[in-house]
Amino acid sequence: MLFGSATREAGGLEAPKQRLGALRHATAHVRLNPPVLPPTAKPAHIQPRVAILNAVFYHTEVVVAVMQAVLATGANLTVFADPRGSLFKTMWEVVTPWCPTTPELLRPWQELEPELCDYDVIIWTTFPMGHHELGEKLVKQRCQRAQQWLFVIHDAMELSTEDLSWGPPEHKQRVHAILKAAPSSHALGIAPHVVAAIKEQLTQHDIHIPVSLFNPVYDINIGEVPQQRSGFIIQGSIDNKRRNYSGVWDAVVAKQELLNDPAFLLRLVGAFYPNKTFDVPPEIAPKLELGKNLEFKEYYRRLARSLAVLPAFATEGYYQNTASSTIGASLVTRTPIVADAKLLSAYSSLNETCVYLQAPGETYADTMLRILRMPQAQRDEVHRQLDATRQRMLAENAQFMTGIVHGQRQPPRNKART
Repeated sequence: MLFGSATREAGGLEAPKQRLGALRHATAHVRLNPPVLPPTAKPAHIQPRVAILNAVFYHTEVVVAVMQAVLATGANLTVFADPRGSLFKTMWEVVTPWCPTTPELLRPWQELEPELCDYDVIIWTTFPMGHHELGEKLVKQRCQRAQQWLFVIHDAMELSTEDLSWGPPEHKQRVHAILKAAPSSHALGIAPHVVAAIKEQLTQHDIHIPVSLFNPVYDINIGEVPQQRSGFIIQGSIDNKRRNYSGVWDAVVAKQELLNDPAFLLRLVGAFYPNKTFDVPPEIAPKLELGKNLEFKEYYRRLARSLAVLPAFATEGYYQNTASSTIGASLVTRTPIVADAKLLSAYSSLNETCVYLQAPGETYADTMLRILRMPQAQRDEVHRQLDATRQRMLAENAQFMTGIVHGQRQPPRNKART
């Protein structure tokens, strides 16, 4: 699962209109990046209409990245999402500087089907996971309005008939049929290596649609954070199958110089499930700060006050066919990631100037100690380069979505369904 980093909140759900109506713009806050503003607004009735669809309660971060890119085009946007997800709850608190809070913006995903033909562009932000039956139902509608459907594919193996981890071959064939039947299909990957893997799978299954990169970045407003960063952080669902915690523990325990450094602190933040095993060596426990199931604002605050993010990937899939939420978290909060040559090869939108590059043979402990010893000016330069990379990605997202939205716009016609 991608971009599920920030956690699921416990508690009841307010009615969307009540929740959105109660939101206020934050004041006197430090914004990590000035928002990308839409062009001069046109009357709503002549703006392109875009629907974002996410019928699952996770991947909120990808939904928000797509939202900001669409809003930058000046399009008329509606988001159809799962009311159980944090998009209806704590995510609004960190995106209010650029995101409208009108009740019409966010609606339950079930309300899209009867209005499908009213939209010029449909963007599926989690595909195909959780959307097979809905996709089969929606492609049967035949709209007179010319449409384009974009599919954000998080793991290219969801298209593979040979990889059974995402279901049997018959399951994948249903997905292929949706991609072939959808109006003007366009696939999106959220990392360069995922784009390459999607293209490979589509070619193997005789599906000829364009595939593009979309960067999982957006602006946040989390209030004031300390200018002086400290500690290191591992983010994402706290699960040994996703992140190699034992490898980090072993490296740290073997590096007494790091353990004895009073400036050393390691944070873990993410969704925590009681059925997952999670053991911490007694030597590390005093240096560990655990943040389980945090709301988005606090989750981002802990990232933004850390020196660096450790990816700690536990599977080769993060280098081959799926993208890690850790990369997006690094970019959104301007917190550099610790990266080796293998990671930079997969996530080639990054480069050596905007990460803390691991030397060959260096462990995470070696790199963390080196970062602690770096002059502040050197660390500041890495942060500046990462922010420049993030700004470039935001501009690329806006440019790409402008081409999609305004290139797709056709004169309104009466809708019809069969």
